[in-house]
Amino acid sequence: IAAFFGVNAYLLSREYFEMAAGRFRPMPQAAALRRAHRGTVLGAGAVLAGMMAVPILNLLTPLFGIALMVHLH
Repeated sequence: IAAFFGVNAYLLSREYFEMAAGRFRPMPQAAALRRAHRGTVLGAGAVLAGMMAVPILNLLTPLFGIALMVHLH
């Protein structure tokens, strides 16, 4: 269970943050920004992974996830 949440937190945080930051910056710079703030971005990914575990709430995860990552950016 811990591996499930850990891997999903990493993947969701990476995907959503780079998608949000890529709208405003070149992709290499967006990736460098994600690495510079990896703790905060990973924490946001953990929130998203937790949302994915709740049956009805997981339908809102993409909308909440992109809004959260735009806010973090």
